[in-house]
Amino acid sequence: MATIKDIAKKAGVSTATVSRILNGQGGYTAETFKKVKAISKELNYTKNTLARNLVRKKVRRLG
Repeated sequence: MATIKDIAKKAGVSTATVSRILNGQGGYTAETFKKVKAISKELNYTKNTLARNLVRKKVRRLG
């Protein structure tokens, strides 16, 4: 499973830049956007919802 660190290393950008692109936030060029998106697709990147929920301290469960 690919991580944002893997994508950042291959694209030559910071993990923060990769995170902003994958989350749809601003602060990057169109060229960087295309490069990161292509690499994430190449590496079959998927968001890790378990890790994301741990960081946010939220659990989306219906009990």
